[in-house]
Amino acid sequence: MPNLASKVATTLGDLVSEKMTDMSNQNTSEETLGTNTGPVTVVITHKTKRGCEKEFKAWLKGINQEASHYQGYMGVQVIEPHSTSDRDYIIIVRFDSYEHLKGWNASDIRKYYLEELHNLTDDESKYEYQSGLDYWFSLPKMPGQMLPPKHKMAFVIWLTLTPLILLIPPITEPLLSELGLPKPIPVLLTCAILVALMTYALMPLMTRMLKKWLFHH
Repeated sequence: MPNLASKVATTLGDLVSEKMTDMSNQNTSEETLGTNTGPVTVVITHKTKRGCEKEFKAWLKGINQEASHYQGYMGVQVIEPHSTSDRDYIIIVRFDSYEHLKGWNASDIRKYYLEELHNLTDDESKYEYQSGLDYWFSLPKMPGQMLPPKHKMAFVIWLTLTPLILLIPPITEPLLSELGLPKPIPVLLTCAILVALMTYALMPLMTRMLKKWLFHH
């Protein structure tokens, strides 16, 4: 009878293989996401007008609060300019599906906020839509970049995932077993922990650490 670590490795291996197959469309427009059933990420770049930084931050806080009330909202990350000469704000918004993202995009409250945006920014805002594992290999400071070659992405996923599979299940297995949960539940919960660690902590870190090798082309 395979142990929990073996089951987790098999489950995540199938997940990664399936997602790698879906990555043929590297930089995605909104129109091509209609058949996507997984989480969707929008990378938005706004260039603020000089002297409007305070008003823009208030605008940004307001629209992010409104978005958080919509179904499927998973979170937002804001990357502020790193110097006074840089006026680009990068906002990374994530929804659990394209359908839920489309509901937010079509909302009246979003249209209201976008009408106000013209008074606070220069140039046209840039939108980039990503799905699947693309999000793991995106550098917010480089919007619109090409993704790394697939063999490099597969290697980094393996390099990051292997220690997790070896370390996390032996910790979670005895803890979850004590709760008397049915056999599939501990595996699913452990997979959820590993995916969360990969998505929100380790893959962004690994992408930044290996960016020169990953994006050499």
